[in-house]
Amino acid sequence: MFSCVISVNAAQVSFSTGVSSNPQANEVNTFEFGSAEYLQREVDFALVSPQANNSEELIYLGVYRNIGYSPNAVVNTINVNLQNTNLDETNTGPVSLVLSGGRQMTWDLTWDASVALNRIVLFGLVGDQSLIINDTAVDLASSNSDSFGLNIIHSSTQVCGFALPQGSNADCYTDKILGINRDVEDDWGDIRSTNNPIVNYLSSETDLQITNFNGAYEANDFVIGIDTTAVPLPGALMLFSSSLCLIFIRSKVGGNRL
Repeated sequence: MFSCVISVNAAQVSFSTGVSSNPQANEVNTFEFGSAEYLQREVDFALVSPQANNSEELIYLGVYRNIGYSPNAVVNTINVNLQNTNLDETNTGPVSLVLSGGRQMTWDLTWDASVALNRIVLFGLVGDQSLIINDTAVDLASSNSDSFGLNIIHSSTQVCGFALPQGSNADCYTDKILGINRDVEDDWGDIRSTNNPIVNYLSSETDLQITNFNGAYEANDFVIGIDTTAVPLPGALMLFSSSLCLIFIRSKVGGNRL
């Protein structure tokens, strides 16, 4: 008998924030997959479990600016440390990242290669975002590049989001990135929609949905711990076991013919 356990727990993320920050840490959909509560949270916040992404995590990191940001600085850096926290150092399950920045910044990613990182999607309110992976700069001149064996997408849409939900704050619209819509009351008592007609900028870049949301107005670093384990899908296991059985039967038949 073969079985497969898919973790529904999203990655553990921590980060340092500035005094003016409004941190949004580890927002996940923890309800039972497919339940009414789960579906409602998917509607309200566009959050799913990795199970909805065929076991892949899509982790969102949003920040408006780094702590101590200066428009005159040569580099404004946000450090991202992607770690494998499996005690036996087994390769992790599949992971992708969304990086969203409000000001000019460099995302400096330290990537443990035993983390099965597939793609990175970058959003920015301004166009001059840059990316470094393991001390090597990535060419973001085009909207899509293949570096380090990763699919790296630099969205041409100038938008940012660092809170969930977020209809408008410092020109940032998380609702539009994730494709959610809410009716909110403005300062004059009028009801308005945060995203109507509904747009979903993320869906233009990937068919994955967010499994874990983290953000703050100011931050300097994110530490991401991945403890999921790469496992074969049940169908693949059954196919593999069937092949083994077929080989065994053939070998027995061949042996009986001798």
